[in-house]
Amino acid sequence: MQVSGTSSKPITSGEGFAKAWAKLCAAYPRMELSQATTEVYYERLGRYDYGKIMGAVDLAIGRSKFFPTVAELLENIANGHTQSLRIDEPRPTPEEASRVLESLRKLLAKETVEMDARELDKAEARKKLLREQAKQLGVKVGK
Repeated sequence: MQVSGTSSKPITSGEGFAKAWAKLCAAYPRMELSQATTEVYYERLGRYDYGKIMGAVDLAIGRSKFFPTVAELLENIANGHTQSLRIDEPRPTPEEASRVLESLRKLLAKETVEMDARELDKAEARKKLLREQAKQLGVKVGK
């Protein structure tokens, strides 16, 4: 059992599944589900706590146009992708987003310059090695 963040009443795994199932059915209203389908989903998902099930459901709803399979929901849970999506989460202002983007561009540019320098060093070292090998073989090469 797990306690819901909005209520002090414990939520059993069955109740947690029922709430998550209701949310899935509401998100995909054209999906016709049989009793057998519901039983299979409950059999596979009913053992997980409310937070994990609801997080997996929220993630699936946010990513998929189609009703998620049991396997997709279990994959979300197994990979730890059970963070519930929060609509009320604060979003960065355009200025904050621009600052972060500019920081990322600077980091990328710096990494590119460092990578280019490393590649240039490798190329120069390779040329030097080839010149030495040519000299040992008695082959003349230009600089």
